[in-house]
Amino acid sequence: MKNTFANAGFSRGRFLSEIRNKIFRAGKPVECPKELAHQMIYQSIEYAEQFGFEPQKDFTLSQYLLAPRGELEEPYKLTFGKDGKPLFISGPYDNVERIVRQLNQTAGPGNYDFVAMLGDPFHDADDDDSDSDIF
Repeated sequence: MKNTFANAGFSRGRFLSEIRNKIFRAGKPVECPKELAHQMIYQSIEYAEQFGFEPQKDFTLSQYLLAPRGELEEPYKLTFGKDGKPLFISGPYDNVERIVRQLNQTAGPGNYDFVAMLGDPFHDADDDDSDSDIF
């Protein structure tokens, strides 16, 4: 599971300038119903568990931002992965070797897709002549 973020001492202004604007540089965030956000999180945890993955350690705190499972309706039909297989998109803090090894053991070689990240997604490419990008 990808990283979570919950910090009670983080102001809204600081979140907007330091986090949201870096995550959504290419476009604006799209609002979604609370039920959909909760359902995506809980069902993605279930999906990842099939392959031996547990929520990232910070989820022990950020889970308290969610309503308990079952409290909200889950009316959406969601699917995970890509083309019926798990899809791993590496991030800057991922242990790629460990994750690929886990997918090889649980899904099997060739039964998942993998996208490697190149460069730093939080570094402004306009600041230098770097050709780094995310593929």
